[in-house]
Amino acid sequence: MVRSICLFLMMISVSSLYAFFEFKDLAGFKTCLDQKVIVLEKDQAKSLLTKNDILIKCHERSLELVKNEKNKAVIKEYIEVIKTQFKKEEALPHLAYLVKLDAKECNPMPHYEVIMLGLSHPEHYPTKDYSYVAMAKEVVGVCLKDSEFKTDFMEEKETTDIYKKTNVCQILVAQKLAPKCP
Repeated sequence: MVRSICLFLMMISVSSLYAFFEFKDLAGFKTCLDQKVIVLEKDQAKSLLTKNDILIKCHERSLELVKNEKNKAVIKEYIEVIKTQFKKEEALPHLAYLVKLDAKECNPMPHYEVIMLGLSHPEHYPTKDYSYVAMAKEVVGVCLKDSEFKTDFMEEKETTDIYKKTNVCQILVAQKLAPKCP
């Protein structure tokens, strides 16, 4: 009986589901992330959105909101929430929008750390179509316009992390900041 009541309370129509993922602000994003399981019922068929499915949809929607945002403080808040709910590298797409507004945003250590974490993976991790390295390279391309970032980034070629070293070297060569990779 209790289980039936719980399932009933989790059931929502498909149209309501899409409305649920259409949050408009950071508070809505946080609420979206707090959902555990959603049972969909359509035409007598039931399907389940797991916590992971929900997180992906919430993340995608937050990115839609951030790409039109001009307030750096708001984007930073999304980044902070993402870093607590996901792997820190998942903040890279949001960080890309932030640094396009202001390349100096590459320099705060929490942002720099996210960029370096993104470069600390094989080229196609976690997938070929959704690569942390590709996202980090996009961010670095903007960040290299900032002299402080450029100086710090040049030092990364001495890292012992093989993936990061390879990715940094490739960026430096592509940007004509180094002659070749060792």
